[in-house]
Amino acid sequence: MRPRKDLGPHLAPIALLAVLLLALTVFIPATRGGFLFDDYPNLEPLGHYGGVVDLSSFYSFIAGGFSGPTGRPISLASFLLNDNNWPSQPYSFKYTNLAIHLLCGVLLCWASLLVLRVYGYSERSAQWIAVFAAACWILHPYFISTTFYIVQRMAQLATLFSLAGMIAYLKGREFLPTRRTLAYAIMAGSIAAFTLLAVFSKENGILLPLLIGVIEFCAPRQVARPRPNWRFLSVFILLPGLVVVGYLGSRLDLDGERISTRHFSQSERALTQPRILLDYLSNLLVPRIESQGLYRDDIVLSKDLKTPPTTAPALFAIIGLACAAILLRRRMPLFSLAVLFFLVGHLLESTIIPLELYFEHRNYLPALFLFLPLGGGLHALTSGIGPRLPLVLACVILATLTFLSAQRARLWSDTDQLQLYWAVAAPNSARAINSLASWYLREGQPLEANRLIANAVQRLPDNALLAVRLLLQQVANGAASADDFKRAADRLSRQPFDPQTIMALRKLVEMVIADGVSQAYRQETLSLLQTLSTTPKYGTLSMYRRLHPYLRGQLLLALDRPQDAHEALLIAMDLYGDTDAALAMVAMMGDAGHFDLALSMLDRAEELFEGQADDTLKRPRHTYEHEIEVLRGKLQAAGKEHPAASGRAGVR
Repeated sequence: MRPRKDLGPHLAPIALLAVLLLALTVFIPATRGGFLFDDYPNLEPLGHYGGVVDLSSFYSFIAGGFSGPTGRPISLASFLLNDNNWPSQPYSFKYTNLAIHLLCGVLLCWASLLVLRVYGYSERSAQWIAVFAAACWILHPYFISTTFYIVQRMAQLATLFSLAGMIAYLKGREFLPTRRTLAYAIMAGSIAAFTLLAVFSKENGILLPLLIGVIEFCAPRQVARPRPNWRFLSVFILLPGLVVVGYLGSRLDLDGERISTRHFSQSERALTQPRILLDYLSNLLVPRIESQGLYRDDIVLSKDLKTPPTTAPALFAIIGLACAAILLRRRMPLFSLAVLFFLVGHLLESTIIPLELYFEHRNYLPALFLFLPLGGGLHALTSGIGPRLPLVLACVILATLTFLSAQRARLWSDTDQLQLYWAVAAPNSARAINSLASWYLREGQPLEANRLIANAVQRLPDNALLAVRLLLQQVANGAASADDFKRAADRLSRQPFDPQTIMALRKLVEMVIADGVSQAYRQETLSLLQTLSTTPKYGTLSMYRRLHPYLRGQLLLALDRPQDAHEALLIAMDLYGDTDAALAMVAMMGDAGHFDLALSMLDRAEELFEGQADDTLKRPRHTYEHEIEVLRGKLQAAGKEHPAASGRAGVR
């Protein structure tokens, strides 16, 4: 009789595979959902210039990112795995995001195993703790939003490369006792290479050296030997950390004024973030099916330590957690690792940089090791009471996460219902109200949409987005009066700035220049924009200062004032200082049939092009040279054919 094969060493990998299959089964309904919010501006450039079909268009797409200082070219390039044109279908993008999530889960399990080895756990114990902790992260409902909000592939890839960097570093560290030169080469190379890859996926990848530093800092000294020497740690951990701290210091604004592009000041943001961090932890440690989703513009700002009353307790709680993690790192290294990794992971996005206040996806990387203490605690129970109860508890925890994720995946499978759910769940969110009004309009209920916005404007009088939305609906219904435009201008000049307002103003201009719309609406919109440009808030805001002449040019063209439009668009071209934007304005003038004016603008566009640095161009220089030549030829030919043309003529 053949001896039975011992499956013991293979049970943990089999369990991980089972978790991956379970996650795939539970999450896959969410792939039926649609595109959301920032998906559109980030993916629409796929269709520019006829799609990404050659090296020129490839370079144009990946170099055209605007989501962060780096442009995130690696993340943009990854979207080409799913499509090279626009419009597109969302399911392929979502399948890829799901695959990345599962791959991150596998790498997390591997990284956790390596960390536990460094921290002195036996191989068998380390395997099961790593599998359980990774399973909690993989199956957690909170990360469905990161996985199926397509554009958050940027956060996913930064996490993926950060995990790969940690694994490579820890594998290199294993050579320290025997081959130190090789160990330091692998450790240094992994930090440098994977930090670069992570940063060009999303900027918080710059935190990788600091996160590795947290792993080293929390490692028990009595077992984590030999340790990297102080010179290595100074160059590859401390120095990058100082760069991050220096960057944050350079962004520090002590005057207390509100940030021009936000409705809060830097101090208000910094005071509000501890409350938000505790809310993140609440959602991670006490999971639920769904929250308010992407509609978190209703968060009450912390004005000082007493307003609201939860500000000081939240701040002290975060400070207390950090201090406890530092003091207990030798007795409770997994607790310290989880807390400090979480806080350091939020260093860029949850401190003073003027980003939006709240986003769930910001926890994707910081929460990687959050469940290791839970796994370690369950493992510790086995030595006292045996394995049965800890095993039951582990199964209950994973079953609960699976059930909640299944429910959330079902909700995410229907984008319209999802946004409706968010809108109802966030009655004080202007963006939620705006979305709900759009839903009423799609459902053929304009009166209900008008009632909703009118009530919201009364209830939230300081919200600029609602003021523009009310005017948009009045224009769409043909019911806007001159007084409505004046009221909107007055409200906007007094209300705190909301970046969404800029998008709404663009939408207003698009609406009023459409064929068949009253000339009076165009003139009133022109007056509204002019009023805003004279206010301190909008007049000094760079994004509005360059947008105003562009929108003004569009309106003047629609009002049949081409010479005035020409002057406005020339100003806009200079303010944008971008060849692509300039050529688009030339084409706009040519499409309106004013070929001589378009040729004049093309001369200015060519001057801008010649002065623009190569690294700021979205396409190779020779591509622009050819496009300018072709466009000039079309405009000249059209001008000869229609010397007195005043109608529209295509020149693209």
